[in-house]
Amino acid sequence: MGYCKPGPSIYNIVQAKINKGPTIYVDDQEKNFIPARELGWTTEIADVEGKWTEKITKLLQNKL
Repeated sequence: MGYCKPGPSIYNIVQAKINKGPTIYVDDQEKNFIPARELGWTTEIADVEGKWTEKITKLLQNKL
Protein backbone atom coordinates (compact mmCIF):
# COMPACT_ATOMS: atom_id res chain seq x y z
CA MET A 1 0.00 0.00 0.00
CA GLY A 2 3.00 2.26 0.35
CA TYR A 3 2.33 3.31 3.93
CA CYS A 4 4.03 2.29 7.14
CA LYS A 5 2.98 2.09 10.77
CA PRO A 6 2.60 4.18 12.79
CA GLY A 7 1.64 6.68 10.09
CA PRO A 8 -2.12 7.30 10.23
CA SER A 9 -2.72 6.71 6.50
CA ILE A 10 -2.55 2.93 6.72
CA TYR A 11 -4.94 2.86 9.67
CA ASN A 12 -7.43 5.07 7.82
CA ILE A 13 -7.31 2.76 4.80
CA VAL A 14 -7.95 -0.26 6.99
CA GLN A 15 -10.78 1.55 8.80
CA ALA A 16 -12.46 2.33 5.48
CA LYS A 17 -12.19 -1.30 4.36
CA ILE A 18 -13.49 -2.88 7.57
CA ASN A 19 -15.97 -0.25 8.71
CA LYS A 20 -18.26 -2.90 10.19
CA GLY A 21 -17.98 -2.34 13.90
CA PRO A 22 -15.41 -2.66 16.68
CA THR A 23 -11.83 -3.35 15.69
CA ILE A 24 -9.24 -5.13 17.82
CA TYR A 25 -5.65 -4.35 16.90
CA VAL A 26 -2.69 -6.40 18.16
CA ASP A 27 0.90 -5.26 17.74
CA ASP A 28 4.22 -5.77 19.47
CA GLN A 29 5.07 -2.07 19.59
CA GLU A 30 3.22 0.44 21.74
CA LYS A 31 4.01 3.29 19.32
CA ASN A 32 1.76 1.70 16.70
CA PHE A 33 -1.30 2.00 18.94
CA ILE A 34 -1.64 5.78 18.85
CA PRO A 35 -3.43 6.06 15.46
CA ALA A 36 -5.48 2.93 16.18
CA ARG A 37 -6.72 4.33 19.48
CA GLU A 38 -7.58 7.63 17.78
CA LEU A 39 -9.91 5.65 15.53
CA GLY A 40 -11.50 4.01 18.56
CA TRP A 41 -9.92 0.60 18.11
CA THR A 42 -9.27 -1.70 21.03
CA THR A 43 -5.54 -2.41 21.27
CA GLU A 44 -3.53 -5.19 22.84
CA ILE A 45 0.24 -5.60 23.07
CA ALA A 46 1.52 -8.93 21.72
CA ASP A 47 3.72 -10.18 24.55
CA VAL A 48 6.34 -12.86 23.87
CA GLU A 49 4.66 -15.25 26.32
CA GLY A 50 1.50 -15.22 24.19
CA LYS A 51 -0.79 -14.07 27.01
CA TRP A 52 -2.39 -11.64 24.61
CA THR A 53 -4.20 -14.50 22.86
CA GLU A 54 -6.25 -15.22 25.99
CA LYS A 55 -7.20 -11.55 26.29
CA ILE A 56 -8.25 -11.37 22.64
CA THR A 57 -10.27 -14.57 22.95
CA LYS A 58 -12.19 -13.09 25.89
CA LEU A 59 -12.75 -9.80 24.03
CA LEU A 60 -14.09 -11.66 21.00
CA GLN A 61 -16.40 -13.80 23.10
CA ASN A 62 -17.84 -10.67 24.71
CA LYS A 63 -18.35 -8.90 21.37
CA LEU A 64 -20.01 -11.80 19.55
